[in-house]
Amino acid sequence: MQSNNSFIIAQEGWKYLLGSAGAYILFALMDIDLLQNLSVVIFIASAYLYRNPERNVPEYQKSSIVSPVDGKISAVETVDSCPEMDGVCQKITIRSGCFDTSLLRMPIDATVEKLDHRHGIRLSLKRDKARELNEMAIMSLSDEQGHKVVVEHLLAQSPDSISLTISTDQKLRQGARYGLLVKGTHTLYLPESSVLSVKAGDDLRAGESFLGYFSK
Repeated sequence: MQSNNSFIIAQEGWKYLLGSAGAYILFALMDIDLLQNLSVVIFIASAYLYRNPERNVPEYQKSSIVSPVDGKISAVETVDSCPEMDGVCQKITIRSGCFDTSLLRMPIDATVEKLDHRHGIRLSLKRDKARELNEMAIMSLSDEQGHKVVVEHLLAQSPDSISLTISTDQKLRQGARYGLLVKGTHTLYLPESSVLSVKAGDDLRAGESFLGYFSK
């Protein structure tokens, strides 16, 4: 088993924890009970949203694909075209919410071939313009055998922006942490020949849930 260990709170959440703790002390000195209580609520909510639980990443076979996020699969389908890949491919769409752990983890052992992070707004994903205007990150991954996976992260109505800690040409192990997104939609584009073992409605855990494998 490969164990990913890090601090119990993701670094993206430290500013909120420190800010709310400082606000609590200030309002305590000023004897403002209501704002003291609000600071405590913000501290607890931040600790929950940015929690970073230890994940024991199973050592699957080299051709395996695992979930990059916690969430629920909303669709598994075959599409005629997809970003950064030629021809027909398989598409897995995953929705994550505020109650899901927000960390992003690598679905395969791979090199980051391309990374595009578009800053934007945070409309509800039910809005027609959300895909056009919301913040989005797309990365193209390639393993040693030449298998390619494209991962797309689309931000929803979220308290924070997409945080990525990777760069192009960087090599990462399957299950390695590479960023954070609080509430959004995550889409994986896989080669048509991939064998999938999941379906719509399945619950997933980042770095642990087995999605399928490359057959060629």
